[in-house]
Amino acid sequence: RGRARDATRKSDLGQIKRALEVYRSDQANETVPADTSGDVVTDLSGLVTGNYIRSVPEDPLGTNIYQYDADAGLVNFALWAALENSNDPDIVASCTIGSFTSTAPVGYNYCVTND
Repeated sequence: RGRARDATRKSDLGQIKRALEVYRSDQANETVPADTSGDVVTDLSGLVTGNYIRSVPEDPLGTNIYQYDADAGLVNFALWAALENSNDPDIVASCTIGSFTSTAPVGYNYCVTND
């Protein structure tokens, strides 16, 4: 069951990533939302109100809120989930896009970044 939930987590982050990419392309300055709280439900609620995504997905167990991190220029972003399978080959402690490196929040180990 844990692996199935991990597959859902990966799919959820992919869905949020796609919504953020479309959002960014629609902005005159091509930026993403600021990461004021770190959690996707709070920071990315504008994706819902702007009709970029129907609802912000939540972790299948409801115990860990997906995390969001954006660089200072609001150009690059990272999304984080907590995978249950400790042997998953996609587990990382940090992820980098361009000059932006996002370190895993405590308890989180899977990252998706913008393209």
